[in-house]
Amino acid sequence: MNKVNLGHSGNLTRTALLWMKLTSEPLVALYTLLPFILIKDFGASALQISIFAALKPVLAVLAYYLSAHHVKNGKSTSQNLIHAWVLAYLPFIFFPWFGSYAYLLLAASFYQIFSKAATPPLMELLKQNIPKTARENLFSKSYMFCFGFSMFLGLFIGKLLDRYDVSWLLALSSLLALTSFHIQRKIPHTTVALPSKYKNPILDPLRESLTLMNTNRDFKQFQIGFMIGGSALMFMTSALPIYLDALHLSHEKVSTARFIFMAVGVLVSSMVWKNFLHKSTINKLMPWITIGFGLYPLCVLGANVNLAFLIYGIAQAGSHLIWNLSGTIFAKDGNSAPYTAINILSIGLRGLFVPFLGGLACTFFGPVPVMIIGSITSFIGAFVMYRSAYVAHPEQQAL
Repeated sequence: MNKVNLGHSGNLTRTALLWMKLTSEPLVALYTLLPFILIKDFGASALQISIFAALKPVLAVLAYYLSAHHVKNGKSTSQNLIHAWVLAYLPFIFFPWFGSYAYLLLAASFYQIFSKAATPPLMELLKQNIPKTARENLFSKSYMFCFGFSMFLGLFIGKLLDRYDVSWLLALSSLLALTSFHIQRKIPHTTVALPSKYKNPILDPLRESLTLMNTNRDFKQFQIGFMIGGSALMFMTSALPIYLDALHLSHEKVSTARFIFMAVGVLVSSMVWKNFLHKSTINKLMPWITIGFGLYPLCVLGANVNLAFLIYGIAQAGSHLIWNLSGTIFAKDGNSAPYTAINILSIGLRGLFVPFLGGLACTFFGPVPVMIIGSITSFIGAFVMYRSAYVAHPEQQAL
């Protein structure tokens, strides 16, 4: 990351990205374990887990509108990033004093809305201050760096969860993430290109998004692929922690699988995905990523949790890379924020019903059939994307 001279703006942006990812990783790591923690420590039902899991996709709709209006609010991209970042992490600080399931839902709601709303301005700042190849390299290496840190966390976070109140761990992790506020202020401010307000604040953003997708065939195909693969994962949201609990696994064993083996998967594959993206197209990566998500529940069903999270880490590394950078790539010389906002909207649309369907199916039929259906859906998505990218349009070149 130090071989390319990025200039003053690029160096500030790079430093801000690395610090934001490093300081937010403990909270991110704890958040990923919350479904399992709610079941094991709070006796949460499948329906309660579904409600908690649905926060991420359902509230993405609000994050989409917030992101869309950020483009029109006349503030700098850096200001939009700072405001969203602070609001995402601040509520968790007070969790030790309001440590109920209801307050956890409130804090998690703020986190899901504003952490996603922070993504479009962050990606736009990266696009404006760092060239494409250096940007892809930086993003891949920063993700690897974070999961290397996750491996370190995995050595002791399970023991902490077995011995201490999770509310204080969440509060301290949030406080650490908020230290990024100071360095975010130093990122060069950029002027918003489209200051005019929406006449209809509900329908106009949707119309713009539909127009954008209809005028960009490759981006539309990308959204189809992510919709199928993402729906498969959401459908299994309740089933996976319930099945893990049925295996009588401790916090430490689940944490080891999540932080150590998943991190290994990310570390060994991130640069492979980055090189694939540099030489090919996003849509040609999609089938292989979705296959990994399909293998993940099958390994869990085989009680090979470590292998499951290793495979999930490999698939997640590719998914994280193309989901975050897709807007900057498809936008080319234009504003990437509307593209990234559509990514957020697609999460919200499937989240309106898919997690609840999975939760109901898990309640009536148990976790095993739900995980099998999710796996089959992933493989179907991989086949659809393979035909689209390799058979129907084999002439596609790298963007």
